[in-house]
Amino acid sequence: MIDEMENVPVLSVSPSEEDHLILDQILKGSPWRLYARVSLVSAIGALKVVRFSVILCDCELKPGSWRDLLEPIALLADPPQLIVTAPAPDQRLWVETMDRGAYDFLVKPFAGEEVRGTIASAWRQWWYRSRDRTLASGGGDTQD
Repeated sequence: MIDEMENVPVLSVSPSEEDHLILDQILKGSPWRLYARVSLVSAIGALKVVRFSVILCDCELKPGSWRDLLEPIALLADPPQLIVTAPAPDQRLWVETMDRGAYDFLVKPFAGEEVRGTIASAWRQWWYRSRDRTLASGGGDTQD
């Protein structure tokens, strides 16, 4: 598993360039490679060409919302883990994101350790789920 943690693509979907710059700084020197998209349409397009394991999505996309990513994600062979981000704590939004299958919820301003830890945890869950699917389908020998 450790060998697979190099330049792991992470998708950031936010209309805020500042969010992307902050996340890029936080992830600098980590195994995560940030792909920034400012719209839902460009994010869905990116899903078609890059195999993402983790997506960070702002709750306030216009037009659309993080909810509009759920179906395109679900259609993928190895659906990435969705982490919803918000400008302030919001109990109702947090509950909704968890009920709809998001992996986690992060509040801005982003804290480096929290972001890196949440992404790492989401990636590990994605990796194990992906490995289990491969093994269940009779795929290759995958080792930890």
